This record gives sequence, structure tokens and C-alpha cells, in this order.
Amino acid sequence: METIKRTFKRNILALGCILVFACETDVTDDIDLASSPPKLVIQGGLERNVTSPLPQQQIRLTTTNDFLSDDPTPAVTEAL
Repeated sequence: METIKRTFKRNILALGCILVFACETDVTDDIDLASSPPKLVIQGGLERNVTSPLPQQQIRLTTTNDFLSDDPTPAVTEAL
């Protein structure tokens, strides 16, 4: 009976510690990130395979977004 009480107390103590230390605070409004001009991002890879060549190679050009932005990254069109 004594071991059951001891185990119950340890479980309650562990649960209390989890509840106390598992709290989080949203600080995204407190962070001031400086905006910078957008930069060009090149995504893709060229593969040279002589035995079974790929019919198409894909390279995607986008520009950067602000760090906390939920907008999709803007695509670059008509690049040379």
C-alpha cells in the first residue's frame, strides 16, 4: 500500500512539473524584424543522364518574403 502512495505522489509531481514547464508565450508581436529588399532564389537542379535522359529540366525562380509572412513566395516570370 505504501508503494502505491509513493508511486501516486511521484506521478502527481511529474504531472505538475510538466504543466509548469510546458507553458509557452507567443512573442511574435514583440519581435521587430527589419525588412530588406527581396533577393532572387533559384531552386532546381540540372541532371545529365546519358542512358535515360529526362524530357524536361525544372528550375524555379522566386524572390524572398519577410520571415513572418504567410504569403506564398512570389514567382519570377520572363527571366533571361
